[in-house]
Amino acid sequence: MASLCCIARQPREHEELNELQESGDIPPDNWNSDWFPFTENGGGNYMCLSQKTSEIFYYDKYGASTGQKFDSFDSWLKDLYDGYEAL
Repeated sequence: MASLCCIARQPREHEELNELQESGDIPPDNWNSDWFPFTENGGGNYMCLSQKTSEIFYYDKYGASTGQKFDSFDSWLKDLYDGYEAL
């Protein structure tokens, strides 16, 4: 999970990703301005919440595995919980 410092940066990350897409540095099929990043892995990849549909998408800065991962925030949270419980 993101630390409070990282959470505070997320609006800026969202803005930067939108700017990169508008400039053509990110392909249109790799980022959606509707997505809001809420976790990061430290390498520039994010789990993002769709502000329109509440689906969870994975943003990969190289576009390797970008796409819908969960139908809802609840299903993402359950998966996270189950993963920790299995440890």
